[in-house]
Amino acid sequence: MSTTRDHSRAEGGGDAEAGPRTEPRNEQAPERIRENKAARSPAPRPPDQHDGNDKAAEKPKSRWPLIILGIVVLLAIIGGVIYWFLTRGLEDTDDAYTEGNAISIAANVSGYVTELDINDNSLVKAGQLLFKIDPRTYVAARDQARANLSLAQAQLASSEVNLDIARVRAPANLLQARA
Repeated sequence: MSTTRDHSRAEGGGDAEAGPRTEPRNEQAPERIRENKAARSPAPRPPDQHDGNDKAAEKPKSRWPLIILGIVVLLAIIGGVIYWFLTRGLEDTDDAYTEGNAISIAANVSGYVTELDINDNSLVKAGQLLFKIDPRTYVAARDQARANLSLAQAQLASSEVNLDIARVRAPANLLQARA
C-alpha cells in the first residue's frame, strides 16, 4: 500500500483513495526479484554427485508387475478371440418372433420318437411321413389285447358247453324233483 492511503486511514478518512499512487508497491528492482527467486530454488545437481538420500532412486525397478500385466492382457485378448470364434454365428435376442405358419403336431398315440425323417425348416407335403414312434409299447398292448380276446373266446366256448349241459340236465332234474 502507499503511504498516502495509510495516512488517510489513520486520520479517520476511511477507505477512500487519496489520488494516484506515485510509489511502486514493491520497492525492489525487478532484476533483484529475479535474483532472489534464483537464490531460493536449489541448483540442479550433476548426475555424478550423490548423497545418502538417493538410494531409492538407485534401486532398479522390478519388471514383474509389467510382465504380469502383459500376461493378463494377452490372456484377455486370447479369451476374447476364442469367444468371438465360438459365438460369431449365433443370433441372440430377447424379442424374437417367427414369420410363417407354425403348426402343432400331435400324434394319435403317445410314445418315444425313434426316427425323424425331416430336418429343421424343411418343406413338407400333406401325407408325408415326419417321424416314427417306438412300436414296442403298442405291440405289447396289441399282444395283450389278443390274449384277452383269446381268453374271452375260450370262456365263451366253455360257457356254451356248460349251457348245452344245463339244457340237457335241467329237464331231467325237474322230472326227478317232481317224482
